[in-house]
Amino acid sequence: MAEMNQKDRDVAHLNKKFQVIVQQILDFAAGLGIDLRVVETLRSLGRQAAYLAAGSTTLNVGWHNYGLAFDFLIFESGMPVNDGKDPRYTQIGEFAESLGCRWGGRFDIKPQIPGRQPDSGHIEYHPGFTIAHLQAVLRIQEQA
Repeated sequence: MAEMNQKDRDVAHLNKKFQVIVQQILDFAAGLGIDLRVVETLRSLGRQAAYLAAGSTTLNVGWHNYGLAFDFLIFESGMPVNDGKDPRYTQIGEFAESLGCRWGGRFDIKPQIPGRQPDSGHIEYHPGFTIAHLQAVLRIQEQA
């Protein structure tokens, strides 16, 4: 479980097109005076498996594993704002949606993980395709 504590926070490890979008989100937050900090970007399959084993996700593989998602927290006076219902999360999420992203604050994950709330500090980018689509394309590329 040691890998569970090893978070990649480097935006440069994300998909190149998504990096541009993430920078726009960071600039938007800064322009509003919101202290938004990236807390996880690219996630190894081992780390994903650790989340699955801990019950934090139901996914064997997710958008983080392909550099197409990042997690963030909003800070106030140096302390994280952990309440995803804080309106600043909505501001950031709605802006991300305007750029073609999916915002975790809109996820209805309660039926999947009892007691969990939507993931307001999560943004992913995969316009018009699913993980299965992405995996199929990658398999084709590997065979070429």
